[in-house]
Amino acid sequence: MKAEVNTCAYSPDGQLLAAGFSGGAITLFNTKSWLRVRDLVGHNWTVTYLSFSPNSEHLVSASEDKSVRIWNVKTGILEKTIAEQSETVACVAYSPDGAHVAAACHDSFVRVYDLATDSIALELKGHLGAVKSVTYSPTGDLMATASYDWTVRLWDPKTGLQMHVMRGHSAWVTSVSISPVNSLVASSGQDMTVRLWNGMNGMPLYILKGHTAFVKNVSFSPSGHQLASASGDHTVRLWDGLTGTPGPVLSGHTQSVVTLSYSPDKGRAQIATGSWDSTVRLWDTIRLYNANTGASTADLRGHSNSVTSIAFSHDSKHLVSGSYDKTARIWNVQTGEGGHTLGGHTDAVTSVAFSPTGAHIATGSDDRSVMVWSARTGKVCHILSGHLEVVKTLIFSPNSQQIHLASGSGDNNIKLWHARDGRFDRDLKGHGNAVESVSFTSDGKKLASGSRDGTARIWDVASGQTIYELAGATGHKNAVTAIAFSPNNLRVATGSWDKTVKVWDVQTGKCLVTVKEFVGEVNSIAWKPLFPEDNGSMYFVTGCADKSVRMWKLVESSDGSCKVQLYWRSAFDGLMVKLANVQGVVGLSRNNEKLLEQRGAIGEPRWY
Repeated sequence: MKAEVNTCAYSPDGQLLAAGFSGGAITLFNTKSWLRVRDLVGHNWTVTYLSFSPNSEHLVSASEDKSVRIWNVKTGILEKTIAEQSETVACVAYSPDGAHVAAACHDSFVRVYDLATDSIALELKGHLGAVKSVTYSPTGDLMATASYDWTVRLWDPKTGLQMHVMRGHSAWVTSVSISPVNSLVASSGQDMTVRLWNGMNGMPLYILKGHTAFVKNVSFSPSGHQLASASGDHTVRLWDGLTGTPGPVLSGHTQSVVTLSYSPDKGRAQIATGSWDSTVRLWDTIRLYNANTGASTADLRGHSNSVTSIAFSHDSKHLVSGSYDKTARIWNVQTGEGGHTLGGHTDAVTSVAFSPTGAHIATGSDDRSVMVWSARTGKVCHILSGHLEVVKTLIFSPNSQQIHLASGSGDNNIKLWHARDGRFDRDLKGHGNAVESVSFTSDGKKLASGSRDGTARIWDVASGQTIYELAGATGHKNAVTAIAFSPNNLRVATGSWDKTVKVWDVQTGKCLVTVKEFVGEVNSIAWKPLFPEDNGSMYFVTGCADKSVRMWKLVESSDGSCKVQLYWRSAFDGLMVKLANVQGVVGLSRNNEKLLEQRGAIGEPRWY
């Protein structure tokens, strides 16, 4: 019988994820490769809680064997066992300065240990039942505890004095969390609710309802803008961290979800959850950006594996996403709430697209099929079969007399289908390797495709013939993985594994400009719609393997030439630069060095 997962925790540096099991084992995983790093062996009964030291060098564990143990993360050596308790230790927490460890015990006490002397520094007395959770505020000036006596209590961590008793739960209180950005406190309970409290005065604010079984764990995200709760109803629910407004529901576990942990990297926005189904699941994220400023506006969570593709509806009110979890999901862009989950494929969903009216959604899959769904009901309308290899990409033609659906595949071909009834129309043949990306002009008369053969092609849809092959000396030197027509249909942009983006003249097939300096492969491209305030300039966005999103400004000259400049870039590694000039700096990562060059902080402002 597999051991149940009872607790999991990310290290503050984001390099490790620790998981504790019912058999007493603790396993450390590398968060980049997800390979097992080592097992920490010593507990002989269920591990109830794990907490990393602020410097990520040590891990403290609590267990039903009534002990608290501190481990060296790098060596796996047990460095010390804190004096064994008289009852089960339900939860442990490092103080923000790393000098103390607090232990919540079933004997109704919380004991705070001085790690320098291994002695009890404080003993928090007041609860009338088992204490199930203890946590420090990020600043270390507040402690919160949750208990089977149905209360949440706030304490002064310096003196051990009780500050507030918060009553409201109608059953055992199982977990407590303090927001990192304000005075909010969240608690979860056996009464199936999550509650938000004012940590300054202990007054209740909101009752969050939605779970249909006990809520075992609750945690604020690193930004404090989101709250997650894990429940015996097999789900994790996401809530607005300020107002308690409900968000997406993460479904996938087959038993009670009893633990969760946010990755410390705000840019990564990943949640790990542990369940009595003996699995740890990692939930991936779709991030929305303000196109004018580059600011992140929302995170959409719900898939249980990597997100492969996304597409907006024509009115921009909805988003559809495809994932390696074999599903597609529909999202409300305004609220971030998940709608229908489109489940039917037997392998990863690799591509998604909305029809021009928004009434239908198409999904392509590694199972070699294309499915067309009703966006309103989430039901399958057509299943399109014919590809001999995985479906890599698909797109609907814009509004026209004959709406087509185009799909590109690992079988080197593009298939055109009649979108209304799913009938096969024709094959577009010519590529010598998998077709990775396709794009229609706004009038639906031309189709562009990018392939692993290193070329891009522009096709005449009516005849199915190639108009231009975008290749040769000015072409890409590796797979063309992204392609998109400009809003005016006169330009087509291509992205490649050769770490470049090229802009081509649709009427001549000539390469007009090459954007270099990417650190990773370019995997996706999309053009921003034209607006009057753009003053004739066009903008396109690139997604890159270096985890960046960039927006570029394309400026046309009267002689037909054009040039490109970086407009904004998603933040990473904490580097921000504006109106700066930097020279002679050493120690920058390759990503940051290239970003400074593109922003003109090293050398002159970069035009391509």
